[in-house]
Parts: sequence; structure tokens; C-alpha cells
Amino acid sequence: MIVKIGEFCAGVLFFGLFPIASRYPQYRLLASPMKWLFWKIPTDAEWAIARLQVEAAHRKEALRQVDSSSEPDKDINEGSKPDYSGTSREREVNLGQFHCTSQSHHGDLCVTSNGVKYKTAIRSQILWDLQFHDLTMLQKIGAGEGLLFVLSSGEAYKVSGLKSRNEVFTQIIGYSGLRWQVTG
Repeated sequence: MIVKIGEFCAGVLFFGLFPIASRYPQYRLLASPMKWLFWKIPTDAEWAIARLQVEAAHRKEALRQVDSSSEPDKDINEGSKPDYSGTSREREVNLGQFHCTSQSHHGDLCVTSNGVKYKTAIRSQILWDLQFHDLTMLQKIGAGEGLLFVLSSGEAYKVSGLKSRNEVFTQIIGYSGLRWQVTG
């Protein structure tokens, strides 16, 4: 009886789950018995991304403390209230500038602690400016030199010819707080 149950499980695995995982990549995690056994246990890459995000959060907090301690005290007149509308933008720290192409324009991808922007090489015109809180997905594309940014509104921005794609990817994942998962 035990042998029959073992053979049945092996048959379901070989003839059922492996074909589903290979033909439909979006279901490969559901069709993986190893993922079933080790569900919710992070991989080394997931640990590394979590560590990057913690370090980025500490750097942002240190920047906030420096900003709050360096602001001069303002006199508030009687009857007036301080403005806490949240219109003041958090101080941005430039993390890097990387040469690439977007929408057939050569330029630089500027990664800051609050977002990503693309400046064209000619006239230094900002083609697009994305804040991390609007970003829902970041995907590596192409043969190793492209990134795709997808916003919550459904808009997508693509860069190609990015030589330091992995460095840019880890910086954005670290500072944006996006959840990371291998998809391919």
C-alpha cells in the first residue's frame, strides 16, 4: 500500500505538476512541492533585499534627523498656526546617475532616495520623474541592460542600454521598499 501511494505521488508530480510548471510559468510556484514544504521561508536573495531595505530606511531616518536638527526655530505669531500640510518634500540624496536610453532619447537615469528621474542628454530636459510611492513594479527586461517601471496608474516607463542595471535595480528595490520576487 505504501509503495502504491509513493508511485501515485511520483506520477502526479511527474505527469501533473512538472508540465504545469513548465508550460505556465505564472503557476510554477503553486506547482512546486519544494515551495509547499518551505512556504514563507525566505531565500538568500530575499534576505539580502530585506537587508538593503533596512539599511535604506536607516539612512532615510538619519537624513530626517539631520534635517530636523538643522532647521532654525521659526517665530509663530499669536493666532497663527504652523503649516503641517505636508507640502514640503523630503530631502533627496542623489544615489547615482547612469547613462541609458528611454523613449529613443539618450540621457541619464538619476536615482535618488525618493524616486527616479530621466534627464535627456540634450538640454538636460527631465523626460519623466517617478516617486517610489507611485511605483508598483520594477522588472528587469531584455538581454541584461533594461528596466521597466510600472506605476499604480498603469503607466509604464522603459529604459534600455543600462550598463549598471543590477546596481540600479538593487538601489531602487532598497529605497522604494517594493516586495521582491523572482519571476523567471
